[in-house]
Amino acid sequence: MEPVALTVFGLPAPQGSKRIFNGRLVEASSVKLNKWRKELTKVATTYISDNNVELFDGPVQLRITFYLPRPKTVKRELPTVPPDLDKLIRAVGDGLTDSKI
Repeated sequence: MEPVALTVFGLPAPQGSKRIFNGRLVEASSVKLNKWRKELTKVATTYISDNNVELFDGPVQLRITFYLPRPKTVKRELPTVPPDLDKLIRAVGDGLTDSKI
């Protein structure tokens, strides 16, 4: 099977920690996350329909590159500041699951 390459524009949002709000379990950063995952799902779904791609039914490998704005207060070349890479990757995985890719 050929590799699938997707480019999603926008500000990546991490799959935040969950918290209880009015008795419901909600994402801590739901507005930004929903916008990011919606765009990711749209790009993946469009790719699937435009290219007649069959859905994956086994293990997959992801190679992800995130481009994030450098925080204004950080002067180091490779800053170690939020968002957490693991949470960004989780958001991509969940967004791709939503699109059934």
